[in-house]
Amino acid sequence: MATPIVTVDERNVVNLRKSADIAHSNLNIPASSLALALCSSCMIMLASGTAYLFSLYGPQLSTKLNLNQSETAFIAICGNTGIFISGPLMGSLVDKYRSRPQLLVLAGGCIIASGYISVAAIYNGYIPQPHFLIMAFIFLCIGVGSAACYHSALAVNYRIWPAQHRGFAVGVNVGFFGLSAFVFANMSNIFQKIKHKEKSVLDVGAYLEAVGIICLLLSIFGAATMITREEFEAPSVEIDSSSYTTRFYSAARENDSSPNQTAVSLLVSAETHLSETTPLLRRCRRQDSCDHALVDAGLQPIADPDNLMEDIEEEVSSSSSTPQIHSPAEFEIEDISCFVFADTYLLATVMLLLIGVCLMYYNNVGAVILSLSPMDQDSSHPDVHWAQRIHVIVLSLFSFGSRISVGLAADYSYRYLSVPRAAWLLFSSLMGAAASVTLILATTLDQVMIASVFFGISFGGIWTIMPVLIGEYFGFKRFGQNWGWMTVMPAFGGPIFSTLFVLSWGRACSVSVLY
Repeated sequence: MATPIVTVDERNVVNLRKSADIAHSNLNIPASSLALALCSSCMIMLASGTAYLFSLYGPQLSTKLNLNQSETAFIAICGNTGIFISGPLMGSLVDKYRSRPQLLVLAGGCIIASGYISVAAIYNGYIPQPHFLIMAFIFLCIGVGSAACYHSALAVNYRIWPAQHRGFAVGVNVGFFGLSAFVFANMSNIFQKIKHKEKSVLDVGAYLEAVGIICLLLSIFGAATMITREEFEAPSVEIDSSSYTTRFYSAARENDSSPNQTAVSLLVSAETHLSETTPLLRRCRRQDSCDHALVDAGLQPIADPDNLMEDIEEEVSSSSSTPQIHSPAEFEIEDISCFVFADTYLLATVMLLLIGVCLMYYNNVGAVILSLSPMDQDSSHPDVHWAQRIHVIVLSLFSFGSRISVGLAADYSYRYLSVPRAAWLLFSSLMGAAASVTLILATTLDQVMIASVFFGISFGGIWTIMPVLIGEYFGFKRFGQNWGWMTVMPAFGGPIFSTLFVLSWGRACSVSVLY
């Protein structure tokens, strides 16, 4: 059975959006509570971003445990993959237990801490060295714990912050996630020990123990100070839905049909101005994410939906002196996945391509620098090491700045200039394209530095604007699960483009040897 589509006129679209705005304002969340929620989520994000620290202690770990390069690379990939592939599961848990996300944060923090402390014990010899697959599983668990903390903090802040400031809230959250590796990498200076009289090396065992304990403390602090949207939602007065069912819907169940075979979708096809609430593929116009319709399986709308809002207002005014009207924010689509919309596949494709290219550069920038260095300088040369360090810092700082600035710019441009937030997705894509072209044409390290700046801006911008768009287009009730599915894309994009880079690199090296 085809899904019926109900259209409403522009007047009712305005009424629905006004009701959604009123629903958000009725939460009455103090600014101090919003600030506390943002602070707690930032601490959680610092703990969840430690999976990207592997390159800092990976060589020492490989030497201590006698691992070859393939085994070390596999362990590192498992840590990153754990974050990505567990996104749908963690997002679903965040949505299901949205009123108690603290439990998921604590569980994630305990998993992260247990993983790092276990690796430290193996490194120090307190636990017999296991097979490298066991080590890979430990880092996979660290990634899963990181995903639990990440999705909990992001979803809670997205739901609690007003719609006009969500770009800023998301940008700050993902900014601290990206800043985590920078913060903990600088903390490693405390755990240096002298070896061979003059040379200082990282005490990996003590460092990993400290990272695990700090992550646990950060998650405990975040869980203790976390504030959810449900704490501020006033209990609503239930409106007798029987009259509305008979007035607005007609039964359409056949004897051989099931509830899953019939569904009602209320989509807006009015010719309103283009905004962030308009789907990217405009075959139909969807309402704001806060304005999804009530999905009632097995029911079809009758032919007169135009007076729906007026009838609801009349019914409520006559039924109670101080009624609480169910705002459209409460009528979010819950039984229909975002994947029924073509927009999802367009966004997923952008995520796959753009994040994949950025991850390819992040993982191989050292090789690019080495290839453009003088012939007499190898990977251990101080100048090469300094150049690699500078590029990593540039990537981290520009990514962090882009995550916050893109969120602020998206909010400001939408509120005051009527520029849809999707424009900033285009901006991030153009930055990625410019970075790729610059890298292809680069012949000096200075030109590679320009590419690093562009890649940092693109990588940070996409991680900010994409979750904002997912929430705006498909609602915040299933935000965790929808965004969790999107985070799976880098698990495929990164390896695909990294493989292409390795193949191109090997071919280029073969040609250089011939000539």
